[in-house]
Amino acid sequence: MCSSTVFALDISHQSPSLSKAVEILQVLALSYVIPPTGTRMGLVISGAPSECSASSQHSSGYRKHRVFEHISSLCRPSIFDFLEELRETQREHRQTHSEWLATGFIDSLLVCSDLFRLLGSGGKRRNVLYLITDARTKVARMESIGEVRKCFSMQNITL
Repeated sequence: MCSSTVFALDISHQSPSLSKAVEILQVLALSYVIPPTGTRMGLVISGAPSECSASSQHSSGYRKHRVFEHISSLCRPSIFDFLEELRETQREHRQTHSEWLATGFIDSLLVCSDLFRLLGSGGKRRNVLYLITDARTKVARMESIGEVRKCFSMQNITL
């Protein structure tokens, strides 16, 4: 069965948490080194240094796209592009001494939903979303998370 997998990484947390999150994503991504035919991957990174511009903008390169002010997505990256993007994100996070801005989970999940559409999620395609964050119970207590899960269920997306 073909699958679409989107990894969503919240980078607005402390470096030890981010290092662990990047490690988890690397292990998950490496399981796709020789992906079955028709497997598609996407990466959504949310959070940014506080000195970033607050306006929406397109970054250079056709694969990377800034969607909301502090959320960018990478569509159909090769495994090497994916791992390089993770390393670059972690490097930038270590070098920036400013406070990183948190983003709303709902905005991040909306971007993920749109990315699944770009990846061509169809009826016979397995769609899986990995949301990596250390917000813990904050996510589970959000009133709108139930609606998001219901919406994802209707789109055949496993969160």
